[in-house]
Amino acid sequence: MCSGLKCGWIVACIAALAIAGCSDDDNDNGNKGANSNQPVTPEPQPQNCGDITASGKCSGDEFKYCYNGALKTQNCALDGNTCGLLSAQTNNYGCVPKSNTPIQLDEECGEITESGVCRDTIVVYCKDNKLESYNCAIENKTCGEQSDATHTWHECIATTQPPGPSNDLNTAEDWARARIAGTVSTEEAFNAIAYKGGFPVVTDDNTVIFMHWYEGGDWKVVGDFNEWNTSSNSMQNDGDVWYAEVPMPANAASNGYYKFYNTNDSKHYADPWALHYGYTNDGEISYIVKPNDAHLERYNNFKSPQGLNPRTLRIYMPAGNGPFDVLYAHDGQNLYGDGVAGYGSWKVEENMQKANASFMIVGIDNMGDERLSEYAFADEDLTQAGYGNVVAKGDKYAKFVHETVRPFIESNYNVTQKAGLMGSSMGGLISLYIAHLYPDSYKAVLALSPTTTWGRFSREDGTTIEDLYAAAGHRNFILYLDNGGYAPQGGVCPAKLGTLEASNDEFSRDCYCYTRSFVDKMASIGYTWDTDLFHQFVEGAEHNEAAWAARLKDPLEIFKNAH
Repeated sequence: MCSGLKCGWIVACIAALAIAGCSDDDNDNGNKGANSNQPVTPEPQPQNCGDITASGKCSGDEFKYCYNGALKTQNCALDGNTCGLLSAQTNNYGCVPKSNTPIQLDEECGEITESGVCRDTIVVYCKDNKLESYNCAIENKTCGEQSDATHTWHECIATTQPPGPSNDLNTAEDWARARIAGTVSTEEAFNAIAYKGGFPVVTDDNTVIFMHWYEGGDWKVVGDFNEWNTSSNSMQNDGDVWYAEVPMPANAASNGYYKFYNTNDSKHYADPWALHYGYTNDGEISYIVKPNDAHLERYNNFKSPQGLNPRTLRIYMPAGNGPFDVLYAHDGQNLYGDGVAGYGSWKVEENMQKANASFMIVGIDNMGDERLSEYAFADEDLTQAGYGNVVAKGDKYAKFVHETVRPFIESNYNVTQKAGLMGSSMGGLISLYIAHLYPDSYKAVLALSPTTTWGRFSREDGTTIEDLYAAAGHRNFILYLDNGGYAPQGGVCPAKLGTLEASNDEFSRDCYCYTRSFVDKMASIGYTWDTDLFHQFVEGAEHNEAAWAARLKDPLEIFKNAH
């Protein structure tokens, strides 16, 4: 048995911290590729930039610029900004506040210091009491935040693989054949192919190149294309990669399943780098090409210019070609199939069918031991709970979601501007916080069992998410919060919600009192019940994936119907 705050963390809201021990290795077959620490820069397929250069140009609120031969577009209006001239001398454009005159080099610095700020790929900084700017895209870099023990600054950081023999490789097929020829490393090739069309590689000659990053075993590729015959289609081995090239199967979009087969243990393994995948009764399955039906897509080693660790994006794709609304969700490992971290899943695929919904869900993996700090908006001393002092990285994570993940999705998929945020426990908390930071950019927040107690575990006067929202007043997005657990005896919460009550709320009530206080406060400042404010209490429901899966249909429908 356990008692007190420590048990409260383990059993209730922060019990989802157990997710921190998860792995990105979907198949646990020793594959190294999906867990590589080598970061990858997400990039769209090359296209003609026309007369647009790296310095960019404006088209209304849209900032357009050429990067690595690809035309990229940023909608400045998403952040309440507009497109304008950043530097008169170098003719650099970028997103600027609508309330300000576009930045000129002879302006005074105002609030911008020598540490600088990022405006997309442009570093804007103060020098000799005057503003300077530099477009990192000129060097095929981007603007990013750097820090050490004493301070934080902004500078140009690399977003591409180091220079080498790969500079003239433009397509996934180029990279695949270069790796087979041994002119690039497996790590370089896999990280490039993942963002240039994905695995397996479809060639110009209408063949398919399968590649498996694995140093041991004896591998074959099998699937519908060879009737799952394990006696054929042996893969060739070159060091740490196995590969095979086969003709493109007929009707691959409707009949294009495959897996890797290990002759040493006679087991089938899904391709952990497959762009298109899904789940069957036999676990994960890989697709040769994009299937006609709803499915999942994956990007390994997705880089964070904010200084956070690279991670995997796991995307639910509806049938059809869009445009799709988009829901950005946290703890991506636990959303689909049976989950990949051992804690079950939210059964998103089934719940999307139940809700008759057709929008994208972008699952963003947590980073294990970094989960608490990335999902926290304020520091907390959790020494008594056995977690030490949690230093919040919520601001960096919010920027990662809003300034890196979302632009990548909007650049590479046919999507609308209707976006929402979703998470559970600490994931619910950071969803609320991101919407708080970018209130004009998201239509709804779906927070299941959110850790509304955060901020009060170590300080009686600590700031909670309720305090932040109450100070901001009513805003134009929908709030859905829920919780399980139990109400206090008599159904009445204490008038003062301090540190002791935060512990009690975590331990036995799935944050009932703090969440109830939050939604009641929102109702008092202008949110309207069943219009832009929803709260669901499922008495006795546990704090886990199974409980969230059981009630996920309702918030999905709320986002679907949001206008």
